[in-house]
Amino acid sequence: MTQASKRLLLIHTTSERRIRYGSLFRSAGQTAPIGLAMLQAFAPDQIDLVDLQEQIPDVESLGSSTASDISACIVQAPQSWDEDKARIYGERLRILFPKALLVLGGRTDFFSLPSWDHTILGTGRVMIETLLSGTIPASRHMNTFSEDITRPLSVPEISLFDEIGYRSSVEKFDEPHAISVYRPWLGLLDRSRVNHPWLPPANTLENVLMWLKQSGFYAISFEGTGIRAEHLPQLAESLHRKGLVGAAAFDEATEVALVPLPLGNSLRRLWLRPSPWELPPDGIAANLARLKDDRITIGLRLHPRHAQSWLQSRAAEHFDRISFEDPGSWPKILLRRSLLSFYGRHNRFFSLLWGIRSAHDLICFLRGSYGLFEVLFERNI
Repeated sequence: MTQASKRLLLIHTTSERRIRYGSLFRSAGQTAPIGLAMLQAFAPDQIDLVDLQEQIPDVESLGSSTASDISACIVQAPQSWDEDKARIYGERLRILFPKALLVLGGRTDFFSLPSWDHTILGTGRVMIETLLSGTIPASRHMNTFSEDITRPLSVPEISLFDEIGYRSSVEKFDEPHAISVYRPWLGLLDRSRVNHPWLPPANTLENVLMWLKQSGFYAISFEGTGIRAEHLPQLAESLHRKGLVGAAAFDEATEVALVPLPLGNSLRRLWLRPSPWELPPDGIAANLARLKDDRITIGLRLHPRHAQSWLQSRAAEHFDRISFEDPGSWPKILLRRSLLSFYGRHNRFFSLLWGIRSAHDLICFLRGSYGLFEVLFERNI
């Protein structure tokens, strides 16, 4: 069997902000490579990690990683990539690393693709073990997920270096800034929509939170698919024990009725993220009021298919923030109408302005408003 040298390169990529967020791209955050950092922790002396975000790889951006050093490049693809984008990215890496194996992961819907030697559906652990053993995988597409999750990934011992300015796109706490956490214990599948229970293996969540705190992050925005009301007490307790604050998003409106109270002061906001076809269920306004009575603020993440139904419902008065799912795909007229509907009702906009008491308050208000004014006042709509 062919043998390979033993140095690997993990590459973190994200969607292009101007495409995904459109007019609201200035409010977009920067996603941290937490899942890849946990994968790198398997063998940190043999694995390099570079965070390219939406940048096309070149010699300068790859730092000290050279073609002669690297035997394999493993790329975490974002959800926005199509097969053509994946092909172009692979072709670029082939120029930079002509002798390296090119492996694409992070998605559940990519199989054998041109310009890639292998695609993988899994956390990446088995693939890395295979490559570090000197073995080249025989199959072009590998589904290792079932085997991967039997052995949890490790939490890194080295702090997460933040030279980019990692911030959540959704949660805009006044202070401190929040970092997005999806499902990093799934490695390459950190940000994917793979059907798997959200809760991590025992002790992993608190170890991840402690690592992030030691790396200088004090607010956590839990945004992974699959969070349910029953998970919130554990999230709140873990945040409290580590001296952190946070927010959490869950996917089904009916979960609002199941949120156990009280949750304490560490979980500052809950985000409701209804599916595109989910309309406000009966009784949700009363359940949202119950959360507000417990001093929990509630945000609403809107999809264009159901935006007006939610914003015109009785539930709308209980939301203090809104966020748009993939705003780059929204018609601009619908974005404007939704913003006017939300901020115009109950004097929300002026309440935010009247709440400004200092330069710090003004900066926080402007940071959370990037892109909103362009949408509201743009003439060519």
